[in-house]
Amino acid sequence: MRQSISEAEREHIISDYGKLKDEYVKSLKEIEELKKQLDGLKRAGELKQGAAPKTDDERMFQAVTWFEVGYRHSLKNEYDEAIVEYTKAILTHPGMAEAYNNRGIAYKNNGRTDLAIKDYDAAIAINQDYADAYNNRGITYAQTGKRDLALRDYTKAIALRPGFSEAYSNRGDIFYAAGQFDAALKDFNKAVEFKPDHALAYNKRGGAYVSVGDYKSAVNDFTRAVELKPDYDTAYYNRGLAHDTNGMTDLAAADYGNAIELNPGNTAAYNNRGAAYNDRGLYDRAIEDFNKVISLNPRHPYAFNNRGLAYAMKGNYDKAIEDYNGAVFLNPTDAALYVNRANAYKKKGLMQLAVEDYNRAVSLNKNFVEAFNNRGDIFYSSGDFDRAIEDFTKVAALNPKHPFAFNNRGMAFAAKGKFDKAIEDYGRAIGLNAKNAAAYMSRGSAFDSKGMLDKAISDYNSAISIKGDYTEAYYNRGIAYYKKGAKDKAVADFKKACGLGADYGCENAKALGEGR
Repeated sequence: MRQSISEAEREHIISDYGKLKDEYVKSLKEIEELKKQLDGLKRAGELKQGAAPKTDDERMFQAVTWFEVGYRHSLKNEYDEAIVEYTKAILTHPGMAEAYNNRGIAYKNNGRTDLAIKDYDAAIAINQDYADAYNNRGITYAQTGKRDLALRDYTKAIALRPGFSEAYSNRGDIFYAAGQFDAALKDFNKAVEFKPDHALAYNKRGGAYVSVGDYKSAVNDFTRAVELKPDYDTAYYNRGLAHDTNGMTDLAAADYGNAIELNPGNTAAYNNRGAAYNDRGLYDRAIEDFNKVISLNPRHPYAFNNRGLAYAMKGNYDKAIEDYNGAVFLNPTDAALYVNRANAYKKKGLMQLAVEDYNRAVSLNKNFVEAFNNRGDIFYSSGDFDRAIEDFTKVAALNPKHPFAFNNRGMAFAAKGKFDKAIEDYGRAIGLNAKNAAAYMSRGSAFDSKGMLDKAISDYNSAISIKGDYTEAYYNRGIAYYKKGAKDKAVADFKKACGLGADYGCENAKALGEGR
């Protein structure tokens, strides 16, 4: 089980403090002029000492000074200190919208979203055209799950500043989260159009491309993101996932490795690289990665599950079951974990335990095709053909194009002597896959049981043409030829089966006077 496109980088972009400062340049220049005027007045001895009230210009100067101190604290993530300084600025100059905006950001980063919203409200009340405040309030609304309000604010920010790359990027996030990938792509397109060096927007657009199955465009965007930001571990991770989803597990493993090198604590990258190694048959290397995930996060259910899969592929079902136990303990509501453990029990011949786990799986997910199919297989093997038919019927209903459902149900019908129904199901299986040698072989056997030897031989011929070493098809065709009195052809088929390692073929050939 892989972990999907990293959500860590889907945090909304907060308008850069630097941008706020840049927007305030005009005011700062005015303050510098004010400083010069005040200094000149001091030198001329024209300022009265004592408790004379401050002028508006002096208050503005003091507010800007505290604002700048708050800004420096914000850059160092010292949000409590920043809040104190922004508050001083606001108390000194209540009409300073930028101070409310920046204090709102500090509150938001401290987790005090209610106070953040109030500050953005105040900033907007002072300046109804304040695009950054709308964008930032949208961020906080989105963080608290109020996506409709966030969407409204991002749209307002864009209307006020049509080239606002960050607002487009953030609104794209809202559309992405709602599954509206086309709308998200349009916004991400705008984000990179207005800001071509916007690495995060390229990363986000790459994620949207993955969601619509356009892996080539996704890889191009993730590549652009790491070109713009070479230490962008999440973009490497996401490019790895795009390669992975597209079946290019070698490239995926390399990108997960890049992500790990940049961020050694990235458990998702270790987990997904391990899964890619599993797909490539590199089970020992996969186990090493899953070990690392578990050492970093002992409560990671899918690392236990994936390590269990690796052990199962190595034939070590006891260790696999032990890991599946851990996965189920950590996440008892994931049906897939029970199916994986059931499959391991089945391999060990512990059929009752396997059935119990398949039962749990279908109780959690009533549409779990694999659970019904595998449970039906156990019922068939144990001679409980009616229950097997029920399960295979459920599989066929859930997935009418399932490659095994009709063939399996046909075998169960045949075991009950219902050859017409069996033949019908085998025909459906062949209709889904004309290269299904097993279905031809099984249908041939059903025709044989009904005495329809020519049709049986025709199906055996088809099975053999698809799979030239199909021992059972040669043997069964030999039986059909023998029933038709074609001894030479029967002996030839028995000898072929014998040559493929079937002792019963050798015995029949010998019984007809034609030994090895």
